[in-house]
Amino acid sequence: MRIAAAAVAATVLIAVPSLADAPKVNVEVSRQLYEPGDTVEIAVTNEAAGAVFLQGCASFQLEVFENESYRPVELEKCASEGEALEVPNGQFDLSFVSTNSLSGKILRISVPYGWGCESARPLSQARCTEFATAHSSNFRVGKKDKQ
Repeated sequence: MRIAAAAVAATVLIAVPSLADAPKVNVEVSRQLYEPGDTVEIAVTNEAAGAVFLQGCASFQLEVFENESYRPVELEKCASEGEALEVPNGQFDLSFVSTNSLSGKILRISVPYGWGCESARPLSQARCTEFATAHSSNFRVGKKDKQ
């Protein structure tokens, strides 16, 4: 008896929203160089007509560039996620104080955000339409050169 096997290929199409349709969110730091102890001022600008939503606790993530990739640096310990922050069109300001442990490192800020979310809920439970992450340009912490 001879058994013949046939391979069947199936194509499954899944509709995924394009990030090209994501609301435009910019993240900027006020300077490229901070001394330890300086306040790093972060401007999150929502250029969309509607609101975007940030995490209620740890609304931004500090990241350090090491070994050819970025990794998170813990700044704030959260006991709970907290209610998502609704950011209407315009600028929303955040900040943290730089430390000696960050000296000499390449850093950036990342801000995960969602849109089409339900208000008054933690971001993970807000039934957002989609999520994206915006990043600042690189900056450093260190002593400024005397000239």
